[in-house]
Amino acid sequence: MPAYKYQGKPLVYFACFSQHTGLYATPTAHTVFADEFAHYKQGKGSVQFPHGSALPIMLIKKMVLFKAKEVHSKTIPLKRKITCKAGHVFYKSADCSVCPKCEASSKPNDDFLSHFAAPARRALMTNNITTFAELKRVKPESLEKMHGIGPVALKIIRTMLKEKKRLRS
Repeated sequence: MPAYKYQGKPLVYFACFSQHTGLYATPTAHTVFADEFAHYKQGKGSVQFPHGSALPIMLIKKMVLFKAKEVHSKTIPLKRKITCKAGHVFYKSADCSVCPKCEASSKPNDDFLSHFAAPARRALMTNNITTFAELKRVKPESLEKMHGIGPVALKIIRTMLKEKKRLRS
């Protein structure tokens, strides 16, 4: 049975039969629109639109939009309001409570750490790696295990190491 989906979740299913077109909006939408479906033949979570009469396009549209909003509210995490120590107010859906304004103002402009995005920079600083000399002393497998050091940061580190090696030759 064909269906329209949003964010991987079904909104409505539909099928044609000899006497009607069936629309299956799952029980939640069917309950909300029960009054508007009252003059159509129904089943649990379904409504039958007889052939020979126009489909109620606006009603179907309202029902699909309702389902999309329902799916969206269940799949998108709610953002919570956070106030940082400096008094900045921001909203985040993730567990990370790093203030974007404080993070932007603390980003170095011209030193070793300025080459990295915030998560990698925090990971390096947490592990007392703030200079290239300190980085060279760390084993690559240790870097790979650090939370915040991802593929992009590792590529930057490899490039830095190759460049320093090339300059020495």
